[in-house]
Amino acid sequence: MIFFSILFQFWIIPDAIPQGGSTPLLERQNFLGFQLNPFFNDVFFDELTAGNFQRSLWVFSVHYGRESVFFPNLTIGGEFHQHRTFRADPGYSFFTLGPFARYSHRVFTWAGVFAEASPMVSYSVSKIPNLGIENKDFEFIYYFAPGISLGQHQKRFSVDLFWKFSGKVLIDGNKNVFSFKLNYHF
Repeated sequence: MIFFSILFQFWIIPDAIPQGGSTPLLERQNFLGFQLNPFFNDVFFDELTAGNFQRSLWVFSVHYGRESVFFPNLTIGGEFHQHRTFRADPGYSFFTLGPFARYSHRVFTWAGVFAEASPMVSYSVSKIPNLGIENKDFEFIYYFAPGISLGQHQKRFSVDLFWKFSGKVLIDGNKNVFSFKLNYHF
């Protein structure tokens, strides 16, 4: 039922309202957010000096969001997130997938604040063959993330800087982590 009400609000209603002239009655805002970077912890900086990044965690994330028709500061969307090591064997790999909701408020023409929340499903695999360790885990996690978005509203690109908080471990044993992503608006 919730899925159909979200579908109705975001896709069916805007397409049913006629768009006239050069300025549409209803302007839809979409964005794609991307993230690809190493997780900056002690292991990364140790491996940076050695020139070997097999144990470092790398973070990859994709967000898609669409601004609400009825609440212009609310964005609803989906997100895929992965962090993993790049070894010959899997080492460590963690996947999350789920919806998110984001409330934004533009403070200046070039910056705004936001709060984002998400319930997610996670699947992780840990494998260390030389120690005979192999673990697989499936669980539900969530996060809340306040942050700032830098970039003019009329421009195509913006950068989000935010801090994720959760009651569950997010990455490397931490229940909170600083994060960032580059957004493309269309």
